[in-house]
Amino acid sequence: RPGLTIAVLMVGRLDDYLRDVAQASFPGVRESDIIQSGTAAIKRAYEIFNERGYDTFLMPAGCRGTYHITELAGAKMIMSIAPKISELLLKETDCTERIGEPVAKDVIDRLLTMPEFRKAYEPDGMSRREFITFGSANRTTDQFINDGWNPLASFKY
Repeated sequence: RPGLTIAVLMVGRLDDYLRDVAQASFPGVRESDIIQSGTAAIKRAYEIFNERGYDTFLMPAGCRGTYHITELAGAKMIMSIAPKISELLLKETDCTERIGEPVAKDVIDRLLTMPEFRKAYEPDGMSRREFITFGSANRTTDQFINDGWNPLASFKY
């Protein structure tokens, strides 16, 4: 029997990257749109995984606020929730299931004006080869190597 498989989508890192892209080139995309981009991408992925019957759990990570978690309420996912976000979630009073509620069409339309969002959102938005150079993936890899692995590798024992 195959082991547990998990696909991680760094929702907050996607938001952060798209925020920089939008500020540089897409003034019509609002901050209120940007903070929904990671949520839109993982909700789309969740829908696709379920339609195709993938035996893989999605895991949102890099959440920047409770909104990344509450908008996924009701999903069969593995959550990576930082202690700061966990504490804030304790104050949430609305426990409505929201996984089936899509991000508003006007928000998606504005985000889709950004090719970088389209790459993350559309099922065939980028090739496997393009993924390694995609902005948020590249930033994540760089941070893990430079702030995580390299300091560990420099230890003398």
